[in-house]
Amino acid sequence: MDATGAHDDYVRLPCSFDPETAAALVDRLAAAWTALPRSIGPHRAPTCRQER
Repeated sequence: MDATGAHDDYVRLPCSFDPETAAALVDRLAAAWTALPRSIGPHRAPTCRQER
């Protein structure tokens, strides 16, 4: 994730968490990934559109 949008398909995770917190983080990310709708494509979730 960056200001240019070139890395929107990636998430950087810090490795400074203690092992219990890191395990909980991975579990939550896995649950969120599983809950994403898949009708848009294999790697993309719906995006927000700004009203003009």
